[in-house]
Amino acid sequence: RLYLGRNKIGDVGVGFLAEALPACTSIEHLDLGRNDVGDFGAMKLAAVLVACPSLSFLDLGRNRIRDDGEEELSRMRRQRDQGLQINFGGQRSLTNYT
Repeated sequence: RLYLGRNKIGDVGVGFLAEALPACTSIEHLDLGRNDVGDFGAMKLAAVLVACPSLSFLDLGRNRIRDDGEEELSRMRRQRDQGLQINFGGQRSLTNYT
């Protein structure tokens, strides 16, 4: 489990993290809640999460991810062989969350 919540790393920090994630083969739970992550950061994560098969839970709650970022992450989740739960709860400015 990697807890990075409440660090205000934003899109830039998530971009750097995304570059390193494929090398982290044992992370099952990644908490990025309350980090001011938006669509750009969500898309950076989506681009690499297919290469992280051990990850089973991604917490992105209370960020500022909107529809574009959520849709990209959802599309990535469908491409994975293993299940991945993503928490989007408490997003600011999310217009169509279900």
